[in-house]
Order: sequence, then structure tokens, then C-alpha cells
Amino acid sequence: MNEIIKVTTDENGDLLVSGRELHEGLMVKTQYTKWIERKIEKYGFIENTDFVLVSQKRPTNNPKNPFTEITDHALTIDTAKEMAMTENTQKGRDTRRYFIEIEKQHNKQQHSIPTTLAEALRLAADEAEEKERLQLENAEMKPKALFTDAVRGSTNSCLGYAMYGEGALSIDCYACASDFAQAQYSAKPFASTIMNNPILTEGTKIYRGAKGTVASVTYDYNYQGMAYQNRFIVQSKSIDNIEGSNPFLF
Repeated sequence: MNEIIKVTTDENGDLLVSGRELHEGLMVKTQYTKWIERKIEKYGFIENTDFVLVSQKRPTNNPKNPFTEITDHALTIDTAKEMAMTENTQKGRDTRRYFIEIEKQHNKQQHSIPTTLAEALRLAADEAEEKERLQLENAEMKPKALFTDAVRGSTNSCLGYAMYGEGALSIDCYACASDFAQAQYSAKPFASTIMNNPILTEGTKIYRGAKGTVASVTYDYNYQGMAYQNRFIVQSKSIDNIEGSNPFLF
């Protein structure tokens, strides 16, 4: 929101508006002291309740008297809204709505700040839960993203995967091969990339399928202190001349 008239807060967190800045922002032609005195008298504003008198020093062009003291009024936000409204001009109505929006934002911020130990502890617990949720979400998404990257860079893989098993980080990755040796070879790039272990060479669990059936290679790994398994399912080919370099989409 663009600042139309400056709004400040006092030591109690209450919103205040300078009477002189309000006078200037409303583009009132009447002299400030006459204008503010008329407002106070006509609408019954009370000193030390609706406003506080303050003195300010402003520079002058007189070398013998470089500063002059002027009187300003620190208005409560409610007083400033009422003074703006009583101008009965479009500028006054716009300024009043501006103060209302400032007040809404201020109240919203005040409500979000804990005022008791219990509220502070609850806020800290909520933030910790949200952080843990995001970490788990990132952990679940990482293998998917890495698998996608591996597929894009491979010439002997099929474009497909599926989640399986207990725990969200198990992935089925599909590749093409004409025999089991080729199957394990096809699975290796996925395993190395997803498990962030480029020196990986052999699977821990092996299912050997005959040509024309499915073979799988399973790799175990740890991620952020938790154990997971990735099972790489490989489609064996009965047509030797296409080997694993020509993807077979399931």
C-alpha cells in the first residue's frame, strides 16, 4: 500500500497521525492552527484522549534564529479518521479509507504476535511441525526429480516409474534390456543417480526373468538417516537386435 500520510506507533503500540501532516494530506487551504482548533471545538475532541499537543523545531532562513518552534497534534487513528471524514470531500473519504486499511494491517500483526508463554510455545511448535513437514516433502520429491533427470539423460531407459512399498521413498524405475546382465546394467544409472552413489555396481536383491518377462534389481540406501529401497524393474527383450538402447514403453 502506498503511503498517503505517515502513520506511526507510540510505546504502547497505538497508531498516531500528525495533525499537520493530515492537514497537508487533505489539501486544506485554511491555516493549520485555525483548522485544527475549529475541528477540536466543533467535534468535541479531548486533549490527552483524542490527541496530544507536541512541539517541534523547524529550520528557518534566518541566521540569527535558525530554528522556530511550532505546535503539532499527535492524533489517535480514530481522531484522524473522523477529521478526514468531516472534511466532506473525496480526498477526505479516500484518506479515511486509507487509515482503515492501515488499522486492519496493524491489528492483524498485533494478533499474530504471542503475548503469553503458552502462545509463544504454541507458535514455536507450529513452526517446528511445518519445518519437519517441508523436510519430509522434499525427501519424498527428491528421488522423483532425480529419476526424471536420469531418464532424460539415458538412451536405454523407459519413461516410467511407480511408488511402491511402505514408506514414500521407494520407486520403481523401468529400463529395457535383452538379458539380465543388460537389465542390471540398465538399472545402474538410475540407482547411481537417485541414490547419489556413482560407484554402485551390484544390486542387493535380484529377480531374474526369462526373455520376454520382467526382471528387477533392488538397491538399498540411506537418506537423512533413514533406510529405503529402490527397485528397478527392467523389461527383458526377446529381440536381441534392439538390445536396451531402444526404449520399450510399458
